[in-house]
Parts: sequence; C-alpha cells; structure tokens
Amino acid sequence: MTALIVTADTIGLHRVSKWLKELSDSLAHRAQVRATIKELNHLSDRELHDIGLHRSQIRSIAEGTHNG
Repeated sequence: MTALIVTADTIGLHRVSKWLKELSDSLAHRAQVRATIKELNHLSDRELHDIGLHRSQIRSIAEGTHNG
C-alpha cells in the first residue's frame, strides 16, 4: 500500500496564508487611512493651516503619498 504524504506546501496553504496576511494588513492600513482622514477633516481650515496643511492635501497625507 502506498502512503500519501500531503504537506502544506503541496496543497498551497502557504499561499493562502500569505494572501490572508496581506489582506489583513491591507484592511488595517485602509482603516488607519480612513481614521486619519476623518480626524483631519474635523479640523478647521485655520487649524490645518497652523500645522502646515491644506484641506486638499488630507487624502495624500493620510495615504502617505504626499510629496511636500
């Protein structure tokens, strides 16, 4: 009788695990971006100016893509 040995690698579970981790990280990042946008949107234009931001920069700042 032949024994069948199945490893996580054989059936691709490592890829599923990696995908779930990346999904979890992505969702956590998106939640943080949304929270930052919400927090900055609650500031007045004067308060934003005091910290050197313009309302139009909020999304790029929150996403970490601002180049200024």
